[in-house]
Amino acid sequence: MTAETDPKFTNAGAGGLKFRLQPDSPAIDRGVMIPGVTDNRTGTAPDLGAYEFGGTDWVAGCTLP
Repeated sequence: MTAETDPKFTNAGAGGLKFRLQPDSPAIDRGVMIPGVTDNRTGTAPDLGAYEFGGTDWVAGCTLP
């Protein structure tokens, strides 16, 4: 995937700023594993972008161990 590749966001430019990936996005499972950071992925590797495809929306806050 290059900088010119369309990541196929949903609602990109619709004012919703969701930037979730469509099912046929080339950004799915293209990320790099970082132990302790990308442990909650769905699929074989983390997705590129703010949200994991098929995951839940991010909510501001803190989770303590």
